[in-house]
Amino acid sequence: MLAVSKEVFDALSKIPISALLAHKRASQDTNSHPIPSQLISVDESMPLRDVLATLAKHSILAVPVTSHPVQQPEDTGFAGIVSIYDILAWTVFQKMFDSLQLKYFATPVSELIGCTVESSTSWTLHSTDVVSTLLQMITRPPFHRLLVVDVEAAFESVNVEMDKNGKMEGNKRRSCIAMVTQMDLLRFVNAHADAIAPLALARLYSIGVADDPKDIRSDGVTVLNSMHVNENGVVVVGSHVTALQAFRVMYVHRVSAVAIVSRRGEIVANLSASDLRGVTGDMESLQSFLSPVFEFLETRSGKRGLGSLKADQLKCVDREHAFGQAVKTVLEEGIHRVWVQDSAEIPVGVLTVGDMLSLFVPPSNVVSETSF
Repeated sequence: MLAVSKEVFDALSKIPISALLAHKRASQDTNSHPIPSQLISVDESMPLRDVLATLAKHSILAVPVTSHPVQQPEDTGFAGIVSIYDILAWTVFQKMFDSLQLKYFATPVSELIGCTVESSTSWTLHSTDVVSTLLQMITRPPFHRLLVVDVEAAFESVNVEMDKNGKMEGNKRRSCIAMVTQMDLLRFVNAHADAIAPLALARLYSIGVADDPKDIRSDGVTVLNSMHVNENGVVVVGSHVTALQAFRVMYVHRVSAVAIVSRRGEIVANLSASDLRGVTGDMESLQSFLSPVFEFLETRSGKRGLGSLKADQLKCVDREHAFGQAVKTVLEEGIHRVWVQDSAEIPVGVLTVGDMLSLFVPPSNVVSETSF
């Protein structure tokens, strides 16, 4: 498969990132899982409760944080990108759970920068760079997204015409900065497969998801020996634990989701860091962290309702399914992973969007990893 991956990678090295940005803009009205048309960012002083509300409102997992230099407060720059994983890291070992203090929600978002490597080490590319460069960077753990300078939009902003009142004429200009995620890139490759490398992608999509079991373990990272790792190397928690315990397991093992399993080890639900978006700035939300994980999912996850645990974000494929089926599932459902299960519904692995994109990068082009 090395030659096939190289063919896809080489094809992407001839396509500018501007093509991906154009596809993202064109897809906003037709996508069943819409993405914001403009860059969503927050000020460094914004409290955590409002950041959580922003993430939930726009169905996003991260926001760039703007800062204002003391010497020139009128200037605005980016201090970093705070994601739901920074919020997870900030939350799980807070002492406030001993006394349930609401000051947790008043924490300025600037204090969360640096909770993960991604938030403190943000990379920026230009729309004139090639997609293969973006692919290399965005599949380098722990990066899930990058800021891209839209060169064309930047040039347009220089030539803005003003009316007599000093207001900009014509349509609203698009932002000169865009954020591109792993999901954006996977959507682009899948939508333009025929123009990129149709035969090579078809071969990749036809391989089995479990041809090599070690490649489908939790988030592609080496997990610690623990009572929370099943015999297949998948990070799991029992359905009886509290949501806070489950989130702590997620953080300790450096994974973005854990499989909730029954006493017999069957996968019955999925808890991911994105479920924190359902938390609001009140005492009831704090108390929900101490509730059983099922109750937390039913009451706090914005996309779920009572009785919809298995039908919503928990999507599974069998070991025998083709890789292309897993790609189709995440794109159609707007989710970030599919769990791989055996005939007894025991989780044997998980395929994330990052794992899927990594298949397009030949070993000789893999960028060395950065730890969380």
